[in-house]
Amino acid sequence: MYWPAVAGATALVGVVPFLVLGRGQPWLSIARLVGIANLIVVFVNGAAPIRGLLDPAYVGYVFGLLSAEKGLPVTLMAGPLVFMSAVAAWICARNRPGALMLLVAATCAFHTGNIGLPLIESLVRDPASVEMQFGEYFTLPATVAIPALISLMVLPFLLGAAWALSRAFEAE
Repeated sequence: MYWPAVAGATALVGVVPFLVLGRGQPWLSIARLVGIANLIVVFVNGAAPIRGLLDPAYVGYVFGLLSAEKGLPVTLMAGPLVFMSAVAAWICARNRPGALMLLVAATCAFHTGNIGLPLIESLVRDPASVEMQFGEYFTLPATVAIPALISLMVLPFLLGAAWALSRAFEAE
């Protein structure tokens, strides 16, 4: 099976509802930024839950602080991560105040810590060791990975957690 295609298909399952739910919403907004950041998590991790079940040769799973040996543990770890990120993106697309924004805030806070803490540790220990791997197919070196991780995987979630928390307590 060609796993990048599976990741792409999973991303489409996240993107289509995001576009449908976000019809009529302004494109340049914090809601879109946070939603797209969550969709990036869906894309980057989308094949892992399926691959954990179907590919006995899968080397295992690492995403930030999360790691699992191959097989069912990958599915049990990556599956809820992908699902919650997709749901958070869809809630962002609607951009309605209320209690559902607490789910977005929690998801964003989780991503901030899960990705940000190991990044800070790596930057302090050995910046050259920072990389982004997309399975065995593609690896980004530190010179690209560091700015990409900060701008795509830490800052949007840091901003998103504060934004969603404030939206949770606004009246509609």
